[in-house]
Amino acid sequence: MAGEFVALMGPSGAGKSSLLDMGRRRDDIFYATLTVEEHVFFQAELRMGKHFLSFATEILTNPSLLFADEPTSGLDSVMAESVVLQLQKLAREGRTVIATIHQPSSELYPLFDILYSASKLQLADTKFDLDGMLGATNDSATYEATHLGLAGQLRVLCKRNVTRLVRDKIAFGARVGQTIFTSVFASLIFWQLQLSQTSVQSFTGALFFVSTNQMFGAATPEFVAVPTELPLMQREYDSGMYHAWVWYLAKNVSELAFQIVFQLPFVSLLDGRLWRLECDTLFSMYVFIALITSVATALGYMVSCVDKNADVANILGILLLLPCVIFGSLFLNSDDIPVYFKWAEFLMPLKYGFVA
Repeated sequence: MAGEFVALMGPSGAGKSSLLDMGRRRDDIFYATLTVEEHVFFQAELRMGKHFLSFATEILTNPSLLFADEPTSGLDSVMAESVVLQLQKLAREGRTVIATIHQPSSELYPLFDILYSASKLQLADTKFDLDGMLGATNDSATYEATHLGLAGQLRVLCKRNVTRLVRDKIAFGARVGQTIFTSVFASLIFWQLQLSQTSVQSFTGALFFVSTNQMFGAATPEFVAVPTELPLMQREYDSGMYHAWVWYLAKNVSELAFQIVFQLPFVSLLDGRLWRLECDTLFSMYVFIALITSVATALGYMVSCVDKNADVANILGILLLLPCVIFGSLFLNSDDIPVYFKWAEFLMPLKYGFVA
């Protein structure tokens, strides 16, 4: 009952914590790369809207007359009641508060001093008897909380993801170091290649090395990163903050920008030392490498969602990538693939990237 302090007592293993976990997750899960202020603003942007910020701005001026246009729009019943209580408190302090409201729940009716009904752009003559109306029914009006739109959700999630990627100095530095090291390492090995018949195998090996490196370099981090993010994503999704597919799209969009940027120095350095291609050919090669990276990242997402344990996901991911290498058209001729594995050849993204 309301106003009571209830304690649940029992020995270890009796299920006390499990019972509480059914209603709410006890673990405090947050992103370490976001400040407290940024986390609060992220929650506010998804759960609320700009007109609530405007409402708070007007309150700061301490007006004697306050007009509030649907202040509870987009809020659940608990938050809506909290806002209306604040408006009632302002009215009790001597201010005049006039608000429009659409389909209020039954808990809000006792908070109004006067309730008028508007119909066909005119104010009806009827003034509702709130006490009588509340005595007759206690049913809540149908209320659907409207959160930030899909475009707004995508924008806010992308902003948070980019902030996290930039501030995670260890991961960001490791990715930069990996790109530089791989480029220099490959250049030192293949820089003496000449355009001749005897160097065809070496050039083919260089192309396959580049393709394989990009696939493993893009997929492997996701095997570990996504399982660590899923608990927080699940909690925010259960709160109705955004759609699951919007979270996935935002993660792809924000990370795709970094993937594209990191490929530029990698391809440019290798081209300057190895191939010296024409601009249009170099651009095509860059696009194919970027596509390999994007597909590998998606594979990393898929594997990490199959098993939320990072260690298990890492093993499953390697097992999935190894067939891509075998059927990548370098180690095994298409004509020599057994009949019962012919179908697997066409499912390997590395094959298409390497051949292209």
